Parts: sequence; structure tokens; C-alpha cells
Amino acid sequence: MKKMMQYLMLVLFSALVITGCAAILKEDTPAGVKELRLYGLIIDNACAAQHRNDINEFSKSYSKTQALNCTLGYAFYFASEIREFDPESNEKIAQYLKDHNSSLNVDIKCYAANNKLHLVEIILPQKNSK
Repeated sequence: MKKMMQYLMLVLFSALVITGCAAILKEDTPAGVKELRLYGLIIDNACAAQHRNDINEFSKSYSKTQALNCTLGYAFYFASEIREFDPESNEKIAQYLKDHNSSLNVDIKCYAANNKLHLVEIILPQKNSK
């Protein structure tokens, strides 16, 4: 009976630890902040600033190679608007773009903070399974 009780306590403690770790690893939108879901183009800040007036035309020829050469951070072009990402999001985007299957045209979950976008998640397209 004593071993059963110890086992039960160990299982409960493990469940609490795992739940706590999962809550820490998942990035949530802060309370009171509206999460946005946007579809658009990842573009580096230098090109975004240089082509602000002709961004629609420029975005048609912008390549992932250009984005990977970025050293000044990233912005998001959507609905005729350009918004910069915060530094933490820039790191996530740089990592994402290194994946050979990544795309500049993405669907994202984010929120606005201090006049910049904070990336919560890049939503990858679902693969059809037949």
C-alpha cells in the first residue's frame, strides 16, 4: 500500500511538472492584447524602407535570397501596409527562413506592441493526406 501511494504521488508530481513546462514553452498573447492573424510577405527592413513607395511592384520580384542577406531585421507587408517586427521576432524569422522549405509569403499569428509586430506563430500550410 505504501509503494502504491508513493507511485501515485510520483505520477501526480510528474504531471504537474510537465504541465508547468508546457505552459512556459507555449507563447501566449498577453492579457488584454488582441491577437492578429495576417497573411502577407516577409521582407527585410532595408528593402522595405527603400521601396516604401513602390512596395507592391517590388514585392513581386523580392526573393528569399535577399531576405536571408538581411542584417537589419524584418518587416511584414500585408494589405498595403508595412510593419516592422520586434527583435525577438526577427530571430524567429531568421531561423524560419533558413529552412529550405520556407516561404516569404506566410500566414502569421502576431500582436502589435510598441508600434512593432510580435510574432507568435508562423502558420504552416496543412499538407493533404490521401
